[in-house]
Amino acid sequence: MSILTDLTPATLTGAIEENLFSLFRAMAELPGGRLDESEDMLRFSTGLPSPMFNGVARTRIETVSARLLEQPYFWWTGPQSSPADLDERLEAAGLQPAGRNWPGMAMALAEIDEEQAAPEGVAIEPVRSAGGLEEWGPVFCAAHDLPPWSADSWFEAARRLEFRDLPWQHWIARLDGEPAGVGLSHTGGGVIGLYGIGTLSTARRRGVGSALTLVPMLRARDEGFRAAILHATPDGERLYPRLGFKEYCRISRFLGGV
Repeated sequence: MSILTDLTPATLTGAIEENLFSLFRAMAELPGGRLDESEDMLRFSTGLPSPMFNGVARTRIETVSARLLEQPYFWWTGPQSSPADLDERLEAAGLQPAGRNWPGMAMALAEIDEEQAAPEGVAIEPVRSAGGLEEWGPVFCAAHDLPPWSADSWFEAARRLEFRDLPWQHWIARLDGEPAGVGLSHTGGGVIGLYGIGTLSTARRRGVGSALTLVPMLRARDEGFRAAILHATPDGERLYPRLGFKEYCRISRFLGGV
């Protein structure tokens, strides 16, 4: 994978989506997965029940069908999708908004404030085993207020790969030794992408979210990467600009297949 070195607004805007598309292609490579990619659409499925593991993106179509996949899936839209009113067409076709107009953000890794990556009492660890992922799952669900089964597909995806050489990295935060938050990262499209960052309600305002964001970025910087991207939820919109992220586009997703 070539590392993105041109950090102009146009290339960073592209990387915000290209990292996401790279993640989808990696999911499609799971045993049992499938990828259909053309000039009109990127579509992938894995057989896992989570909509995160089945999806449609980078569409350039006029006619929308809500039944492109049989299992629950997310349909993602952004700068590389068309027509301009695609979001409205998806809603009219019966898909449910599951995150409208999230800021697509990026920053140069050279601009990291390393002090914010190491708040007092906070430790960030990569998850590298089945046992670690079993601990990560409940924290993921609690941090994002999701039902307990929501993490099952992440565990099953790792199981299919025998917990080796996963194309994404799970992270867990500890505050004074206790689990406090989680996140994921994926390197693709020439950058590192941050996903699923969440902090337990009892651990907020202690720097956990900042550390979960910045520690993977520091690791990526050590590997030669130059930029990071993410899609900020409403909660993250307040945090990420303080870390140095800037908005370059808007990303939306819709739930289908239910």
